[in-house]
Amino acid sequence: MSVAWIGSQPVSLTDAIQNAVKLLASSRCPVFSLDTDVHGTRSAIALATILGGAYDHTRGRLLANEIALITDHGGMFTTPGEVRRRCSLIVLVGEIPVFHHALLQTWASSKPDLGDKHSRHWFHVAGAETNSLDNKLLRPMKAVPVGGEKLSLNAALAVLRAQLQNRQTISSLSNIDRLKSALTAAQFPVFVFSGGSVETAGLVMLQDLIADLNKKGRASSLFLPADDDAWGSALTSLWMTGFPPRTGFINSLPSYDPVRWDVQRMLRQKEADLHVWVSTREGEASPKGERPD
Repeated sequence: MSVAWIGSQPVSLTDAIQNAVKLLASSRCPVFSLDTDVHGTRSAIALATILGGAYDHTRGRLLANEIALITDHGGMFTTPGEVRRRCSLIVLVGEIPVFHHALLQTWASSKPDLGDKHSRHWFHVAGAETNSLDNKLLRPMKAVPVGGEKLSLNAALAVLRAQLQNRQTISSLSNIDRLKSALTAAQFPVFVFSGGSVETAGLVMLQDLIADLNKKGRASSLFLPADDDAWGSALTSLWMTGFPPRTGFINSLPSYDPVRWDVQRMLRQKEADLHVWVSTREGEASPKGERPD
């Protein structure tokens, strides 16, 4: 049974739809916040196209951080299957979302059967702001911590890259010599990361570090999305418009701009006159624009 409201008054679904149509038709700058599946994303984008609106994901800031690495810089990426079968050295970078922990535990209980067939070794690069990974997760991995006192994760990655190139740094990292030895011995080291705990600058630094390693050997990275649902919407947006979320429509043509079409920014600065929230999650409260600083 469908339930609908206009304001705080329950109404029939038909009346609610008619009221929404009136609001959309009179809007000069509607914006859409997506927190839905593929079908919901397709419908919202189609509506935004007709109305000349803009759309973003409800976790737009996080998603834009991860997308910026791919659109603005690029990198070297591998697949989970390649990591499981070929990698004897895994370096975790920052926090890894809980729903990916089962994948890490699968690797911890196995060893490579192609290429480098040695037992798997683990390291964990962390910053002062990085929450400790679950002890239940780290215990079977025996991950060696790499970090510096009071260094952010971005700074730790910068120092790590410099020290791997034997450059002088003001700060030092714990267990750096062990990591250097492990990288030298490994045939295919892989850095596993998510955009949830690393800013774009840190993600770029990590990819530059991997590029340095590939000048003398072979190394790669595995990207584990901080939100799989958000990336589902991002990929749907890509094949519909050629662009990820934070896209607006001008004369029915898509225009991607991660700053201009940041829906939360538009709401804070009162650039939009209608906010449409599209969600398939039950019990979720609709997002509201944050107050300006």
